[in-house]
Order: sequence, then C-alpha cells, then structure tokens
Amino acid sequence: MDGGESSEATARRGIDDNAVVTDDTVATGDGAPSGGDGRTGPAADPLPRCPVVVVGLMGSGKTTVASRLAGRWGRPFRDSDADLLAETGSTAAELARREGADRLHALEADHLLRALDEDRDEEGHADEGHGGDDRGDLVPRPVVAAAASVVEDERCRAALGPAAVVWLDADPAELARRQADGGHRPAYDEDLGRMLRDMDARRRPLFTAVADLVVLSRAAAPGEDPGRWIEALVDEAAAGLAGLARPGGTGPDVKRGST
Repeated sequence: MDGGESSEATARRGIDDNAVVTDDTVATGDGAPSGGDGRTGPAADPLPRCPVVVVGLMGSGKTTVASRLAGRWGRPFRDSDADLLAETGSTAAELARREGADRLHALEADHLLRALDEDRDEEGHADEGHGGDDRGDLVPRPVVAAAASVVEDERCRAALGPAAVVWLDADPAELARRQADGGHRPAYDEDLGRMLRDMDARRRPLFTAVADLVVLSRAAAPGEDPGRWIEALVDEAAAGLAGLARPGGTGPDVKRGST
C-alpha cells in the first residue's frame, strides 16, 4: 500500500470486482480459487446441489465474494468479466466501445446461462458424479459472479430460479467512489454517479425479484482493516446461504428478496 493511501481506499480496491486479493484466491485447475481465509481445506458446503450466483451493480464486490465462497466450499468459480476476457481478449469496457452495449449484454447473459448449464446432462439434469446420495460423490455446482446486466434478461431471470442468488446491494455513490479507477468496466455516461443511479433505479426491482439473500456491500469504516472488512462480507453471505439450505443440500423454493 502506498504511504498516503487510506485503509478505506485499500478496501475499495480489495472489493473491486476485478481486484480480488490474489494471494488469497489463486485459481486451481478446476476453476475454483484456493481458500484465502486461513482455512486449511474446504468448509462444509450447505448447498452442494445448488448453484450460487452473486449479483449486483458494477463494483459491488461480486467477484471478491463469489471467489471466496467458491474457495471455502471447494467449488468451481465462474466470473463474467474474467471469462469474457479469456474468450474474447477484450474487457467489458472494450467490448462495449467496439461492439456496443447490446452485444456486451448478450455475451454476459450467455455466460451466465452457460455457467448454470455446464454441469448438466443431455436431459437437463444436474450431473451428480456417481449418482449416489453420498455428498462426496456430487460434482460441485459453480459459484458464479454474474454481470450486472443479466438481471434485465428474461432468460437469465428464469435460469436463476433454481439457484441461490445473493444480491450485493450498495449505494450508487459508494460504487462511484470504488470505480473511479476501474477502466475495465464500461461507462455509458460521462457522469459515473448518474449512470449508477439510473442503473440502480432500473435494476433494483429486478434484483429484489430474483434474490434469495440481500447483503449490504457497505463502505469500510474509517480505520477498518480491509481484509477483515471483506471477510465479514463473505461471512455474512455464507451464513445467509446456509440458512437457505433445504434437506439434501438444495436451495430455496421461493425467491424472497429479503435479508
């Protein structure tokens, strides 16, 4: 950290969707990051049969939270920005400038649909490894950091029905502060704050409709340790998801949009 950088500024960088603390979340061969919270192995997964999708506006911390959850539970991790960069060689901002917002959003929607469908068989059933009831035989369902735009796609909202959806809700003004240096994200308005307020107004009812759990992605308190702040956010998400589990490790029946 630079000598003049505050702990709050460092925390904003740490929770940035493409600024995961890399020494804590090193990707493993199956796409899941290694646990970065001091744990020596995967923690008990409360929802082994249920995909987990983290949604929210740009800068809310989706990649950070989703990658940490995947690392804790030993699950595959899928991230919209990183996967699209690997597939196209371009960031979301570059794709939006070159091909337009509609094309970018179509790619982002396709990414989510593929991530949720990639471990299903030809009849659309989830692949459960050897097929037994032993949870050790299950192929882990992914934890997905979805693009903010997917909630506006009707197909994506339908696909989120069987998933456990975590909405990282954040104040647009706080998101604007976090994104001041986020050149990898598309900017559809020169006034970043106005853009985020408009997105929040348009997408808030949709996030509410698909969410099973709402976690406030708050600003760090003055002097608050960035690592502890981020880990507290992940802990809250993990505890909330554990409370959604049904017998057999599946997820919630009804989208509640409640904390």
